[in-house]
Parts: sequence; C-alpha cells; structure tokens
Amino acid sequence: MSAETFVAELVRAGFGIISGVPCSYLTALINTAIAADDMRYVGAANEGDALA
Repeated sequence: MSAETFVAELVRAGFGIISGVPCSYLTALINTAIAADDMRYVGAANEGDALA
C-alpha cells in the first residue's frame, strides 16, 4: 500500500492527526502526511511522547 493510499484511508476513517518518531523507513508516510491538507503530522522525540 502506498503512503498516499494509507493517509487517504486514515482521513476517510476520521483521523486528522498522526504522530511518530522520525524514521527513515517512514519517510514517505511522514512526507505524505505533512503535504496533505486534511492530515497533520506531529513529530515526537520518542514513542512514549507520540502516544501521550
């Protein structure tokens, strides 16, 4: 599944914010979320902060 499809499905399911720790494996997902008008990406220093 492409990052674009995944973000679109998250938006369709009612999500508007995603948070996570910057990671080279997730670059496409993070960049897609940042570029999306209807999604907000919030970077976190660690996994615990991302869930808080």
